[in-house]
Amino acid sequence: MVAVIPAEGMGAGPVGPPPLIVFLLGKENAIAERITTRINEQIRISPLRVIGAGGEQLGILPVDQALAKARESELDLVEVAPNERPPVCRIMDFGK
Repeated sequence: MVAVIPAEGMGAGPVGPPPLIVFLLGKENAIAERITTRINEQIRISPLRVIGAGGEQLGILPVDQALAKARESELDLVEVAPNERPPVCRIMDFGK
């Protein structure tokens, strides 16, 4: 079982919402893992594999071009698979 709660005392950074703390429950000792999801200008690595808002593959793009496509749609560029090479980002409404 997993519980997700906002991190206490950790306000929003210069860009984006505050990080979340995830607790893996059911263990003898609770394990806390800090999760930070990078969005928009927080994403610095280039190039990126980009998935469009409708789920279509937009290809491997430089980060500035991916951000431009997200802005054209008035949506956010969200890193969904940071450990892949190249990292995978999706154009979506991060607030939803």
